[in-house]
Amino acid sequence: MTLPDKLEVDDKVHNVSRNVNVQKSVNVEKQNDKPVSDDTTQKSVQGEKEDDLFHDEKFHKNPQNGRRQRKKKPMLFRGHNHPCSNRFPIKDKLSHNAVPFDTSEHLFQYQHEREVTNDDQLAEKIRKAESAAEAQKLGEALPGNRKWDQSKELRMRDIINQKMRRCIPARNAIRDSDGGEIIEATSDMYWGCGLKPNEIQEQRIFNGNPYPGENRLGKILGSYQNNLPEIDPDIKYRKAQMYADSTMLGMQTMNLPADMDTVKIRTYHASNLKENIIANKGDGDVSVVHCHTGLNDVDKGKSADLVAKNIIEGVEAALECHTSAKVIVSTIPPMANPRKNNIVIAVNRKIRQAMGKHTGRVQVLSFSDVITSQDDFNGIHFRTPAAIAMYEIVQSAINMV
Repeated sequence: MTLPDKLEVDDKVHNVSRNVNVQKSVNVEKQNDKPVSDDTTQKSVQGEKEDDLFHDEKFHKNPQNGRRQRKKKPMLFRGHNHPCSNRFPIKDKLSHNAVPFDTSEHLFQYQHEREVTNDDQLAEKIRKAESAAEAQKLGEALPGNRKWDQSKELRMRDIINQKMRRCIPARNAIRDSDGGEIIEATSDMYWGCGLKPNEIQEQRIFNGNPYPGENRLGKILGSYQNNLPEIDPDIKYRKAQMYADSTMLGMQTMNLPADMDTVKIRTYHASNLKENIIANKGDGDVSVVHCHTGLNDVDKGKSADLVAKNIIEGVEAALECHTSAKVIVSTIPPMANPRKNNIVIAVNRKIRQAMGKHTGRVQVLSFSDVITSQDDFNGIHFRTPAAIAMYEIVQSAINMV
């Protein structure tokens, strides 16, 4: 039998078959008054080595190709400090029928109560419980209910889906699990691994060893490892607004929150644009380069050709130095002075013409229609016009990456 054939055989059957074959061989050799052959012994040892490959706690057999493969380390979680836990406080609260909830445990036990007794006073007591542990205690005191038992996992899936859309730390924890098994390290036989903390150490399940519980919560969370949903818009745009409100438009690196946690923007001023970009080309993890245009250069009386040349050369340098990044070029906003405004119009036209050949990597962003007051913009209040401009850049960056 070839090695691939052996690997497809169930371990127990393989062991029994091997032992029977060895025993038969021994009996035949004894009848012939001969020692056990070296070939038979060698095959037996070889079979044991093959089994050992898959019994090693650091390795397992890939179900797709039967090959030996290193296990990914499981991620264990428990308690209110871990984002995957139902007890973890969620800053951007969960909601049910427009009612807010501090944790997924609060919401789960609230729905539990509504399904079983539907007592308004008790439901509100669960919702306002000071801790998730208290909410869980109130919910677990409810009488048994077959309908709830049949629907509770579906309810939990809906709650976790909402959590994945609103809880940034939980999303980051799912990403950090790196595809390894996610395990709720609690003694709960249904939602967790079914082991107490000291038993977890003894069983060494953090090395991939089996556990008695069903780990249903861990499996639900694991289903998001390659399938995270979009963040709810109210979180994404509110965080972008908060970021824009506190940002200046000078040369700086911006690490953005929410779904923008994978977007890193570097902003360069128009003055000495090319030199600044070349000097910072080592910043290799930049996702978007923002080239801020030359309003100051126009104020200083520089010609349209000179201002446009500086910006275009800067963009070319950005494309060369940040080979995997996209580039945003913000046009110069209109100016009150008619002569200077004519220069602005000429510069913006030259920029657009030059950037036409970089379609796909370069976006020219116009601020000509952006309001220049502190009124609401897209339903959001900004403290300064500069914050509105940065907000536009942030949103453009999100859409580009």
